[in-house]
Amino acid sequence: MERDAALRQLDAVANELDRLGKAGLAERTRDAASALRHDRNGHIDADAMLSPAEAAEIIGIRNVGMIDRWSREGRLEGCRVGGKLCVSRRSVERLRDGPVGAGYRAHEHEMDYVLSEFDAGDLELDAPVTTHAGRRPWDAGDAGER
Repeated sequence: MERDAALRQLDAVANELDRLGKAGLAERTRDAASALRHDRNGHIDADAMLSPAEAAEIIGIRNVGMIDRWSREGRLEGCRVGGKLCVSRRSVERLRDGPVGAGYRAHEHEMDYVLSEFDAGDLELDAPVTTHAGRRPWDAGDAGER
C-alpha cells in the first residue's frame, strides 16, 4: 500500500472511531498518522496538499463545499492550482481537531437525525400520478388574450 493511501486509511479509521464514540482510540490513531507524516527532523512533508474531497474525509464531513468556504474565510491554508483548490494537510488537521470541525460534524450528525424521518431508505416508490399536466407556457392561448 502506498504511504499516502495508508495515511488516508488511518484518517478514515480515526473518523469511524470518533463516530462510534471511541475518542481515545481515534486520537491515538490520529497521533500515529501525524507521526508518519513528519520526517526525521520533525518537519511536515512540503508536498502534503489535499484535494477538497480528501480534506472533507479527514475532517469527517460530507459537505465538500465547506472546504472551499473555509479556505476563502482563511480557516484553511490553501491555494488554487490550475483552478482547483488544494489545502494543506496541517491546516486540515488543525481544523479537524478544533471547535470548527467538531461543530460542523455535530451539525451534520444532527441533520442526519432530523432528516432520517423523511428517508424512504431502500423502499421502492410508486411512480408519480399526474391527473392534470397543466398548461405549458409555450402553448397557444395566452391568459392575456381572453
